[in-house]
Amino acid sequence: MKRATLVQGIKLLTFIEQAGTSCEQLQDLLASGLFPELLHANFQKGIDGSEFRRVLGLKPWSTFSVTINFGHSVEDAVIAGKYDDSHEAFTTENFPWVREANKVNAEIVLAKFEVGMYSHEITRRLMSQGLRPAILQELLALGEFHPSLQLRFRIAALGTTLQKNGGSSFTPMLYNDSGQRCLGFLLNGCEWNSTYRFAFVRG
Repeated sequence: MKRATLVQGIKLLTFIEQAGTSCEQLQDLLASGLFPELLHANFQKGIDGSEFRRVLGLKPWSTFSVTINFGHSVEDAVIAGKYDDSHEAFTTENFPWVREANKVNAEIVLAKFEVGMYSHEITRRLMSQGLRPAILQELLALGEFHPSLQLRFRIAALGTTLQKNGGSSFTPMLYNDSGQRCLGFLLNGCEWNSTYRFAFVRG
Protein backbone atom coordinates (compact mmCIF):
# COMPACT_ATOMS: atom_id res chain seq x y z
CA MET A 1 0.00 0.00 0.00
CA LYS A 2 1.36 3.41 -0.97
CA ARG A 3 2.11 5.66 1.99
CA ALA A 4 0.59 9.11 2.47
CA THR A 5 2.37 11.86 0.56
CA LEU A 6 3.59 15.31 1.50
CA VAL A 7 1.08 16.81 -0.96
CA GLN A 8 -1.77 15.08 0.89
CA GLY A 9 -0.42 16.38 4.19
CA ILE A 10 -0.33 19.93 2.83
CA LYS A 11 -3.93 19.50 1.62
CA LEU A 12 -4.98 18.45 5.11
CA LEU A 13 -3.30 21.54 6.59
CA THR A 14 -5.08 23.67 3.99
CA PHE A 15 -8.45 22.26 5.09
CA ILE A 16 -7.64 23.11 8.70
CA GLU A 17 -6.65 26.67 7.76
CA GLN A 18 -9.70 27.26 5.53
CA ALA A 19 -12.04 26.00 8.24
CA GLY A 20 -10.65 28.62 10.63
CA THR A 21 -9.80 25.92 13.17
CA SER A 22 -8.37 27.35 16.38
CA CYS A 23 -5.37 25.87 18.15
CA GLU A 24 -7.67 24.81 20.98
CA GLN A 25 -10.08 23.03 18.64
CA LEU A 26 -7.26 21.14 16.96
CA GLN A 27 -5.77 20.18 20.31
CA ASP A 28 -9.18 18.92 21.49
CA LEU A 29 -9.46 16.78 18.34
CA LEU A 30 -6.02 15.30 18.87
CA ALA A 31 -6.67 14.70 22.58
CA SER A 32 -10.00 12.99 21.88
CA GLY A 33 -8.31 10.13 20.07
CA LEU A 34 -10.80 10.39 17.20
CA PHE A 35 -8.26 11.50 14.62
CA PRO A 36 -6.08 8.35 14.94
CA GLU A 37 -9.27 6.26 14.73
CA LEU A 38 -10.19 7.96 11.43
CA LEU A 39 -6.74 7.17 10.05
CA HIS A 40 -7.38 3.47 10.69
CA ALA A 41 -10.91 3.44 9.22
CA ASN A 42 -11.63 1.47 6.04
CA PHE A 43 -13.21 4.16 3.84
CA GLN A 44 -13.24 1.85 0.79
CA LYS A 45 -16.33 0.15 2.23
CA GLY A 46 -18.24 3.40 1.94
CA ILE A 47 -19.64 5.68 4.64
CA ASP A 48 -23.18 6.94 5.09
CA GLY A 49 -22.48 10.68 4.95
CA SER A 50 -25.80 11.65 6.54
CA GLU A 51 -25.26 9.29 9.47
CA PHE A 52 -21.65 10.47 9.90
CA ARG A 53 -22.78 14.11 10.03
CA ARG A 54 -25.50 13.19 12.54
CA VAL A 55 -22.98 11.49 14.84
CA LEU A 56 -20.75 14.58 14.66
CA GLY A 57 -23.66 16.85 15.54
CA LEU A 58 -23.65 18.59 12.15
CA LYS A 59 -26.77 19.62 10.22
CA PRO A 60 -27.77 17.07 7.56
CA TRP A 61 -27.57 18.12 3.93
CA SER A 62 -30.88 19.28 2.51
CA THR A 63 -32.79 16.96 0.15
CA PHE A 64 -35.34 18.07 -2.45
CA SER A 65 -37.84 16.03 -4.48
CA VAL A 66 -38.12 16.68 -8.23
CA THR A 67 -39.80 15.12 -11.25
CA ILE A 68 -37.68 14.92 -14.39
CA ASN A 69 -39.55 14.99 -17.69
CA PHE A 70 -37.36 13.09 -20.14
CA GLY A 71 -39.74 14.03 -22.93
CA HIS A 72 -38.46 17.60 -22.69
CA SER A 73 -35.65 18.96 -24.81
CA VAL A 74 -33.07 21.24 -23.19
CA GLU A 75 -34.96 24.23 -24.52
CA ASP A 76 -38.25 22.90 -23.07
CA ALA A 77 -36.65 22.38 -19.66
CA VAL A 78 -35.17 25.89 -19.65
CA ILE A 79 -38.58 27.39 -20.49
CA ALA A 80 -40.21 25.31 -17.74
CA GLY A 81 -37.73 26.75 -15.24
CA LYS A 82 -38.86 30.33 -15.97
CA TYR A 83 -35.38 31.78 -15.50
CA ASP A 84 -34.83 35.52 -15.72
CA ASP A 85 -31.68 34.90 -17.73
CA SER A 86 -30.11 31.79 -19.28
CA HIS A 87 -26.91 31.27 -21.25
CA GLU A 88 -27.41 30.83 -24.98
CA ALA A 89 -25.37 27.59 -24.94
CA PHE A 90 -28.20 25.62 -23.31
CA THR A 91 -29.36 24.04 -26.57
CA THR A 92 -30.11 20.58 -27.93
CA GLU A 93 -27.07 20.94 -30.16
CA ASN A 94 -24.77 21.20 -27.14
CA PHE A 95 -26.70 18.74 -24.95
CA PRO A 96 -28.31 16.14 -27.26
CA TRP A 97 -29.85 13.88 -24.65
CA VAL A 98 -32.18 11.03 -25.59
CA ARG A 99 -35.82 12.10 -25.25
CA GLU A 100 -38.23 9.56 -23.79
CA ALA A 101 -41.94 9.81 -23.03
CA ASN A 102 -41.61 9.23 -19.32
CA LYS A 103 -41.17 11.09 -16.06
CA VAL A 104 -38.88 10.04 -13.23
CA ASN A 105 -38.95 11.13 -9.60
CA ALA A 106 -35.61 11.82 -7.93
CA GLU A 107 -34.17 13.04 -4.63
CA ILE A 108 -31.59 15.79 -5.06
CA VAL A 109 -29.11 16.25 -2.20
CA LEU A 110 -27.42 19.64 -1.93
CA ALA A 111 -23.96 19.12 -0.43
CA LYS A 112 -21.96 21.95 1.10
CA PHE A 113 -18.33 22.00 2.17
CA GLU A 114 -16.71 24.51 4.49
CA VAL A 115 -13.34 24.26 2.74
CA GLY A 116 -12.26 24.77 -0.86
CA MET A 117 -12.34 21.62 -3.00
CA TYR A 118 -11.94 20.67 -6.65
CA SER A 119 -14.62 18.91 -8.70
CA HIS A 120 -12.89 15.51 -8.67
CA GLU A 121 -12.43 15.67 -4.89
CA ILE A 122 -16.11 16.47 -4.31
CA THR A 123 -17.27 13.76 -6.71
CA ARG A 124 -14.99 11.08 -5.23
CA ARG A 125 -16.04 11.94 -1.70
CA LEU A 126 -19.79 11.84 -2.35
CA MET A 127 -19.73 8.80 -4.63
CA SER A 128 -18.14 6.89 -1.75
CA GLN A 129 -21.31 7.75 0.19
CA GLY A 130 -23.66 6.29 -2.43
CA LEU A 131 -24.37 9.57 -4.22
CA ARG A 132 -23.69 10.48 -7.85
CA PRO A 133 -23.29 13.96 -9.35
CA ALA A 134 -26.48 15.40 -10.83
CA ILE A 135 -26.70 15.78 -14.61
CA LEU A 136 -28.16 18.76 -16.46
CA GLN A 137 -31.72 17.33 -16.65
CA GLU A 138 -31.76 16.97 -12.86
CA LEU A 139 -30.35 20.46 -12.27
CA LEU A 140 -33.02 21.97 -14.54
CA ALA A 141 -35.71 20.01 -12.70
CA LEU A 142 -34.41 21.41 -9.42
CA GLY A 143 -34.66 24.92 -10.83
CA GLU A 144 -38.20 24.26 -12.03
CA PHE A 145 -39.60 22.68 -8.84
CA HIS A 146 -37.62 24.70 -6.27
CA PRO A 147 -37.05 28.11 -7.91
CA SER A 148 -36.21 29.99 -4.72
CA LEU A 149 -33.17 27.84 -3.87
CA GLN A 150 -30.81 29.61 -6.25
CA LEU A 151 -31.70 32.95 -4.70
CA ARG A 152 -30.04 31.67 -1.51
CA PHE A 153 -26.91 30.04 -2.96
CA ARG A 154 -25.24 28.93 -6.19
CA ILE A 155 -25.89 25.31 -7.23
CA ALA A 156 -23.61 23.31 -9.54
CA ALA A 157 -24.20 19.98 -11.33
CA LEU A 158 -20.86 18.22 -11.68
CA GLY A 159 -22.33 15.35 -13.72
CA THR A 160 -22.52 17.38 -16.95
CA THR A 161 -19.92 19.54 -18.65
CA LEU A 162 -19.87 21.70 -21.76
CA GLN A 163 -16.72 21.21 -23.84
CA LYS A 164 -15.48 24.20 -25.83
CA ASN A 165 -12.90 24.51 -28.57
CA GLY A 166 -9.44 24.79 -27.07
CA GLY A 167 -10.05 22.16 -24.40
CA SER A 168 -11.88 24.26 -21.82
CA SER A 169 -14.90 22.75 -20.09
CA PHE A 170 -17.70 24.37 -18.13
CA THR A 171 -20.07 23.22 -15.38
CA PRO A 172 -23.75 24.21 -15.51
CA MET A 173 -25.06 26.07 -12.49
CA LEU A 174 -28.04 27.92 -11.05
CA TYR A 175 -27.27 31.25 -9.46
CA ASN A 176 -28.65 34.63 -8.41
CA ASP A 177 -27.64 37.95 -9.97
CA SER A 178 -29.14 40.93 -8.16
CA GLY A 179 -32.30 39.00 -7.37
CA GLN A 180 -32.59 37.50 -10.85
CA ARG A 181 -32.71 33.72 -11.29
CA CYS A 182 -29.98 32.78 -13.75
CA LEU A 183 -28.82 29.64 -15.53
CA GLY A 184 -25.19 29.66 -16.63
CA PHE A 185 -21.77 28.04 -16.47
CA LEU A 186 -18.54 28.18 -14.50
CA LEU A 187 -15.13 27.27 -15.89
CA ASN A 188 -13.88 23.89 -14.67
CA GLY A 189 -10.52 23.51 -12.98
CA CYS A 190 -11.08 26.14 -10.32
CA GLU A 191 -11.39 25.39 -6.63
CA TRP A 192 -14.99 25.62 -5.43
CA ASN A 193 -15.48 27.65 -2.25
CA SER A 194 -18.04 27.35 0.55
CA THR A 195 -20.60 29.61 -1.16
CA TYR A 196 -21.55 26.79 -3.58
CA ARG A 197 -23.89 23.84 -3.19
CA PHE A 198 -23.43 20.68 -5.25
CA ALA A 199 -26.42 18.75 -6.57
CA PHE A 200 -26.09 14.99 -6.10
CA VAL A 201 -28.61 12.19 -6.52
CA ARG A 202 -29.19 9.16 -4.33
CA GLY A 203 -28.65 5.80 -5.98
